[in-house]
Amino acid sequence: METLAKHTGDIRIRKFEISDLPQVAEIRNASIAISPDFYSMTVDRVRPPSDASDLQLTSEILVAEVNGAVRGYVHLYTDPSLMSQGRVNIDALHVHPDEQRSGVGTLLIKAAIQKGQEWGGRYLSIAIPAGVVSSQTFLLKHDFQLVRYFWKLRHADLADLPAPSLPEGFSFRSFRQGIDEDAFLGLLNAAFAEHWDFAPVNRGELERWKQRPDFNPRGSFFVTHDGRDVAVATVLIDRQMDAETHEGAARIFEFGVLPEFRGKALGYNILLKAAQFARDEELPALELIVDGHNDQAKAMYERVGFQQKRAILVFHKAI
Repeated sequence: METLAKHTGDIRIRKFEISDLPQVAEIRNASIAISPDFYSMTVDRVRPPSDASDLQLTSEILVAEVNGAVRGYVHLYTDPSLMSQGRVNIDALHVHPDEQRSGVGTLLIKAAIQKGQEWGGRYLSIAIPAGVVSSQTFLLKHDFQLVRYFWKLRHADLADLPAPSLPEGFSFRSFRQGIDEDAFLGLLNAAFAEHWDFAPVNRGELERWKQRPDFNPRGSFFVTHDGRDVAVATVLIDRQMDAETHEGAARIFEFGVLPEFRGKALGYNILLKAAQFARDEELPALELIVDGHNDQAKAMYERVGFQQKRAILVFHKAI
């Protein structure tokens, strides 16, 4: 992202084309030098927006072309659940380092607003690493409002943690592809129903998760009680990202316990189960993200040994 200054060349905003992949990947990869929370992209991991129709996903990548070269891009998406709240997510907004302060980012924001309005959205939502001050400045300049913050926590020595030991009557079971999708969705949506800005996860979104290169069914598991699933968690391991960032960590992607089963040490044991899975995959660390307003959960994670790594900020802009 950048702050506005006059550009000396012609800037053209247009739809992404497959031939743009190498330039888009180069721009995205450059952001890793700014913050590892900007995920690195390589050509083989980019899903063209045309593939989204089967997944109930509305997706668009717009690129900023300067004198014939792609110098920035914005990726927006929404789905029926998000649109029920009027939300259009900006998954990524990046400008080539050589184009900072050039006006490219401003034109991409304008294009994102127009696209979001065309889709019927009421606001744009974007999450950024708190440490990237220039991104905050840029968003505030363009009338985005800081609405929430989250903490990224990290446990750097999983070898010190014990094996999980659930209370009597509770047990773990692994996710079964083609069988457990409805159970997963029902449990996850019930567990997160009261969370801030939560949009229920639909089947299309779950199918997208399952197609991620870092998804492994063995890392997605339930806690059951008397034949009922009462908690769920998914641990992701992105080998490619690890090779690029040298973070050496698995990530807890989703983690929820039904309200009536909280306070029974299920969350603690899910963390231990996730740590056990990461150790089995020969990773020494585990990371997760917690709502900045959820002091109780953050305190529980810290008791297990997680430490605060960095903050992530969420900005909204009415459109």
